[in-house]
Amino acid sequence: MADRDARSFVQLRLLGKDEPSLDRLLRGGDFWTGLKLGLSAPDGSFYLLTLEPWLADNQAIFVDLDAQFPGVANLDDVRARAREAHEYAQTAVKEYLDIAEQTL
Repeated sequence: MADRDARSFVQLRLLGKDEPSLDRLLRGGDFWTGLKLGLSAPDGSFYLLTLEPWLADNQAIFVDLDAQFPGVANLDDVRARAREAHEYAQTAVKEYLDIAEQTL
């Protein structure tokens, strides 16, 4: 983030919402926005991706990727599935954030 403002980055670049459009939701104090996406795959697995400013440090984006796979958990598959989720975060999620940083 060039301007080092995670709250503005998420609100304006990821969600495309300005503060006046959110006025009716405000409660008198500070606010921040986040983005949560449910992403399914043909194999029945899905990722739940959350992107929001890290409240402890407004210069950072908190990225949470929850990967869920169908069926009974098999310890033999854990490493491969963790690698798959990590690769998704390192490629698709990073590309999404990089593109958002270049907009506006």
